[in-house]
Amino acid sequence: MTEAGTKQKKDLRYHSLDFWRGIACLSVAAFHSIDYVAENPAHVHGNALSHQIFVLLAQGWAGVPLFFVISGYCIAAACESGMEKGLTTKKYFFRRFRRIYPPYWILLLLLIGAHYLFLVCRGADYFADSIQPMKTPWEMSFPQWLGSFSLTEGWRDHLVGDQGHYFLQSAWSLGYEEQFYFVCGLAMLAGRKWFYKIMAWLSVVVFAIAFIHFVVKPLPIEGFFFDGDWLMFAAGVLVFYVLQFGNERSRKWAIALLAAAALLAIALDHHKHIYAVRQMPVSFLFGIVLIVLFKRDRQIASSTFLRPVTFCGIMCYSLYLIHMPIVKITSQFLYRAGLNGEWSTLFVTIPVSVLVSILAAWGFFSLVERRFLNTPPSYPTKPTTPKSVPQEMPVPVNA
Repeated sequence: MTEAGTKQKKDLRYHSLDFWRGIACLSVAAFHSIDYVAENPAHVHGNALSHQIFVLLAQGWAGVPLFFVISGYCIAAACESGMEKGLTTKKYFFRRFRRIYPPYWILLLLLIGAHYLFLVCRGADYFADSIQPMKTPWEMSFPQWLGSFSLTEGWRDHLVGDQGHYFLQSAWSLGYEEQFYFVCGLAMLAGRKWFYKIMAWLSVVVFAIAFIHFVVKPLPIEGFFFDGDWLMFAAGVLVFYVLQFGNERSRKWAIALLAAAALLAIALDHHKHIYAVRQMPVSFLFGIVLIVLFKRDRQIASSTFLRPVTFCGIMCYSLYLIHMPIVKITSQFLYRAGLNGEWSTLFVTIPVSVLVSILAAWGFFSLVERRFLNTPPSYPTKPTTPKSVPQEMPVPVNA
């Protein structure tokens, strides 16, 4: 990346990102809907077709690297707009804090209440059964609570306390998101002249650290942004830069760079079989998809056929936050009710679990999340006049 030119596009938004957020959220929700299937003999001994479908659904974790790329694009857009308008770093951090933490804290309190409600009314905590149990409130230590509420639990145990464990397991990705936002906020202090150069050089440094960690010698860096996950976020920053300030040639170079990075990550995963590395090709290839499909952006965003998925993307932060406990209870209830065959799981359990999650997310979005939006939600329309304000990222971002 080089210094941005003086000419800017009037519209920093990528309008169809809500659609891709919806895809990411729904894939993660479907992924967590098959936890009980993993214990189902029909899954293990079912026919070849159903087994392959379950194998495909088990790749739903790929929604998280999609979120990281989308976050990279949206935060780069927010930083660009903020630097152009003279937004202070203090204001930037306040907007990020207000957007992420209050809804997350409210969901944690609701989840704690649900744990106790199950125990008091039913005599058993249905979140803490033997299949992918969620840790109960009374099992959490004070450092774990502190790390969970502050979204530092991914790396907190490197400094103090016992082993890290998020109370809401899917919050691990939010911990990375907060680090990404923090780094970008600091880079804003250098101004537009240096912002993208800092992003580029930081990516080179992180690549070197990650290479040493995965290939040469493991380092105690798990949970920190420089353990390699920054590169997925940086892919989104690269996409933003070449779409807003680049030309056709620079976009081709960006595609080539992302393709080379994806091939390198695939080769490393094949050799080492590391889950963290397995996410990277997804993000790099998705970056290529965003560059190629940018010319179809408005068409995808305004598609009536795609609108249900786009609607899920608009409230994706709520859906990401709330889906795991909802899916666990719903899929557990149906499993115990006898819907544990391969086809009943595919055609009843998974769709019902995802649908209930969407309804719960819509309620949470309407009552809680929308009160903390920095800008009003943007619903898909056929825009006639470009807007100049970048869309805020309702980060899930992470399974």
